[in-house]
Amino acid sequence: MKIKHWIREHAAILGVMALAAVLNFARLGQEGYGNAYYAAAVKSMLIDMGNFFFVAFDPGGFITVDKPPIGFWLQGLSASLFGFSGFSILLPQALAGVISVGLVYRLVQRYWGKMAGLLAALFQALTPIAVATSRNNTIDSLLVMVLLLAAWFLVLAVEKPQSKWLYVSLLFVGIGYNIKTLEAFMVLPAFYGVYLLAAPLKVRQKLANLATATALLLVVSLSWSVAVDLTPESERPYVGSSETNSELDLAFGYNGLFHFLGIGITVPGVNGEGQQAMMPSGNNPSSPDNDPALSPEGDDSLAGDQNPPDGAPPQSGPGKGGSMFAHETGDPGVFRLFNSQLGGQISWLLPLALFGMGAAAIVKADDPLRTNRRLQSVIFWAAWLVPQVIFFSVAVDYHRYYLVMMAPAVAALAGIGLVAFSAAYRSGGAVGWLLPVALAVNLAVECQLLKQTGDWGHNILITTLIVGTAGVAILIAYLLRNSITPTRVLSPVMVMAIMALLAGPAAYAATPILYGGESVLVHAGPELNRDKLFSNGNDPGGPPRDHQGGDQAKLEQFLLSHIQNEKNILAVASANEASQIILDTGKSVMAVGGFMGFEKIVDAQELAQMAQAGELRYFLVSSQLCMSQPELYQWITTHGKIVDAELWQDTAPQLHGPNGHTNQLYDLKS
Repeated sequence: MKIKHWIREHAAILGVMALAAVLNFARLGQEGYGNAYYAAAVKSMLIDMGNFFFVAFDPGGFITVDKPPIGFWLQGLSASLFGFSGFSILLPQALAGVISVGLVYRLVQRYWGKMAGLLAALFQALTPIAVATSRNNTIDSLLVMVLLLAAWFLVLAVEKPQSKWLYVSLLFVGIGYNIKTLEAFMVLPAFYGVYLLAAPLKVRQKLANLATATALLLVVSLSWSVAVDLTPESERPYVGSSETNSELDLAFGYNGLFHFLGIGITVPGVNGEGQQAMMPSGNNPSSPDNDPALSPEGDDSLAGDQNPPDGAPPQSGPGKGGSMFAHETGDPGVFRLFNSQLGGQISWLLPLALFGMGAAAIVKADDPLRTNRRLQSVIFWAAWLVPQVIFFSVAVDYHRYYLVMMAPAVAALAGIGLVAFSAAYRSGGAVGWLLPVALAVNLAVECQLLKQTGDWGHNILITTLIVGTAGVAILIAYLLRNSITPTRVLSPVMVMAIMALLAGPAAYAATPILYGGESVLVHAGPELNRDKLFSNGNDPGGPPRDHQGGDQAKLEQFLLSHIQNEKNILAVASANEASQIILDTGKSVMAVGGFMGFEKIVDAQELAQMAQAGELRYFLVSSQLCMSQPELYQWITTHGKIVDAELWQDTAPQLHGPNGHTNQLYDLKS
């Protein structure tokens, strides 16, 4: 009976979480391995415990991926339990997305009631970028879940004068750092600010507790990075995407300052140094609009190069204003979050959330801030949201799926705002106008976002405009009559308004299910359908996809039948070229230039020593190596022997890069 009562009492939130589960799990199998770069790392991690600890990209432990370990450890644990597959490595993220919906509900409901919590949970579930990241093996959804757990323990630390809850809270933030490094620290203004304002302790004690908790945070955050950096370089993989073979350098350089200021890595042809990285985007097989290899399975080993999974610039060069992600995020500016690239991912309810911060002004101030839990809640979510709005509006380089960090605060403040403004509306007076004004502004923004989608969103736009305008008009009409709107009228009007608000984001959130998600540059929206048009082998930017797959299969068969005791069955310029071969064979493939192919990890002499020692026999030379590692290219083409293309290719050689360079397989055995 108790279980039945609990289910009945929680039926609504269970229903919202079930909706999130459908969005996150429906047709998940179509996503394949998701991002092949990270999937290959998980497969490599399962082969060797050293690979597991260091998060090695390749089974031979030559180089690491560009992120800390915990997210991939969870994927590895899932793959160990259920067998290595696309589903098993996507499972942790999909579950994290559902759990995050429940945590948002609990955090908002605790102080603002069940309705506010349900609305916030529903908004979180239908946030398009949250759905997209939950269906991919990028680890951002895991980060959001961990930070929401940290927020829950912060609530306990504020409510109870026990420092242990503060320590646990920042310990979880430290775990978040070991998922996505400095991205986890974006919530710290909210955590520190609310604890200082609201914890029922003397200021001196709060400062002391924060000092101790901060020390714990730093120890937890940096422990793995320091352990890796203290390991002799000869006994561990090279730290991929770092400048100095250091995890700390990676965290604060490539994964830190690079995203703030666009500095921290040197990419030839992109950072203003070296050669042009790729051909102009119109002829670039790696262009996000042209690359047939940007598919769920990442079948790209013979296609040259592809766009980076995280943090690396598109290889067609910088965009306007120096941003190397202009095609993905648009140019920095005040209204950047409402442009065609970002608006549909996160900003459907952003105006309502910003209005929701005004709920702090109409909360009854009978209690001081120290005990006014509703006011504390608004301050917390505002301190979570505002710094991120500023960051994502002005930051030089980031991927749009980072925007999922904003989702909990947007959802929470939008839910709080609707409930607070509805109560103010019932009371009448000037504050009653907050509800229709907030709805009208948000409605206008949503209509603009839908207008940007062209024909795809036309019917949704008309429906949203009609239903939303009708609801706002009814609310205004009662205000003008100076009469209190009856509950029997207000309730259906609010349902109308919420339906209008959710039409756009719900349609966007469904697109990864309908069209299949983007495996590398994760996002939601109608452009997913356009992107899939280039996966059928008709893309003029590269060879037919089925031929590429056939070539890769023949290459893999050749390598497996000709290797003897070599540690690595192949070497290539970049991890993009190696990922699918590792996934298919489980054998080690060296990416001598790191993820993008531009890292100077080995020189010609070291490569010669590896070939002589029998650690490596074959090298697949592409335009990437020709442009980014000319010394290695010179040594390989001088000392290696070209393998007859008919032995490892079914199709005629395809042109890649400048000077008509083609992929060539070289035998380095002397």
